[in-house]
Amino acid sequence: MPRLIGTMLTLAVFAGSAQAGDPRALPEGSYQVAQVTDPRVYALEEQMRQLNGRIEELTFQMLELQEQLRRMQQDYEFRFQQLEGGTATEPIAPTDGLPMDSGSLEQPPAQSNVADASPVPGTQIGNQGPVRGTPPRTLGTLKIDDSGAIVGGTVDFSENQISSAIDGQAVASLPQNADPEQLYREGYQHVLNGDYQMAEGIFRSFVESFPNDALTADARFWLAESVRGQGRLEEAVEIFIAIRQDYPDSQKAPETLLKIGQIMYDLGDRDVACVTFADAENTYPQMSESVRSRIREERAKAQC
Repeated sequence: MPRLIGTMLTLAVFAGSAQAGDPRALPEGSYQVAQVTDPRVYALEEQMRQLNGRIEELTFQMLELQEQLRRMQQDYEFRFQQLEGGTATEPIAPTDGLPMDSGSLEQPPAQSNVADASPVPGTQIGNQGPVRGTPPRTLGTLKIDDSGAIVGGTVDFSENQISSAIDGQAVASLPQNADPEQLYREGYQHVLNGDYQMAEGIFRSFVESFPNDALTADARFWLAESVRGQGRLEEAVEIFIAIRQDYPDSQKAPETLLKIGQIMYDLGDRDVACVTFADAENTYPQMSESVRSRIREERAKAQC
């Protein structure tokens, strides 16, 4: 009997609390709904969305800065090698094909001077000021066609002379003993500056004049990159494919496959791009970590 009386008293207290509006007596579901519909909850959710967006933006900026630092480091390493007289024949260059900011560093002077060219009758010639450390020279004449290729022989590829050549004006011609390393460095400098039309003319002349030089493979690589930089993707990928066939063991072979895959993806052929990326990783397991990282990024981008 006492237990029955106690139970009845407990029920009476609960009923009274509910009638009095005590929130503790509300069903659990009603209390949760009250929390969710609180305006402060909506405000917190909006702040969280804004913070997540800001975090994503900062992450993207950080990745961009890391990429810029990597390119600058590669550019500096190449220039230090030139200054030390090291491996100037194997320049370290950007792997994504984009021009690097050359900053305030200047190209080192050429190790060998180019002999004076014989003047062509009817052409005004004279001494030109030094360009990136090169000595003054006596100039001759030559033309560049609309595609940027050199018409007949080699030329002096100092910056002023190339500029006039692109405009169809007369420029200097180099003798047969021209320095291929100097010619290569002039072309590579134009690639770094994003001057792809001039770079294309230089590297086309290099390939024609020095087909068996140790730098020819790299010159063809930068020729393809210069063509690609001007938006001629189909022509560029044909050059890269030819490089892959002719120089399968060159140091730039993994990067060549990377370029082929990138261009094929840009042309809309994702399947060929994915196969090319896989071929690069399988064929060249000892590739540099920077090239390997870029291939993985491109595979993720293409959803291979």
